[in-house]
Amino acid sequence: CGKPAIPPSIMSRIVNGEQARPHSWPWQVSMQVRSHTNRHTYRNVNIGFLRWLKSVLQVWPASRPEPTFFHTCGGTLIHRNWVLTAAHCFIR
Repeated sequence: CGKPAIPPSIMSRIVNGEQARPHSWPWQVSMQVRSHTNRHTYRNVNIGFLRWLKSVLQVWPASRPEPTFFHTCGGTLIHRNWVLTAAHCFIR
């Protein structure tokens, strides 16, 4: 637990970053909202519209149509069915 499945090459500082390899951080969660307008302007989301994924978003190829789900908040998988995230990600 807490160790990446595929170890990254780490330097003393993160500058400009790089894309993570798929499945290299299996406890990371991308909480996503479905868009009917294809706009990326979401702040808080209703829990009913969230789609839970056990992977970080990947770069979408330009040749494929844009997906209808967009990343809104990140989280950490703390159990098979439980995700820990920030309170501001939800509307009560």
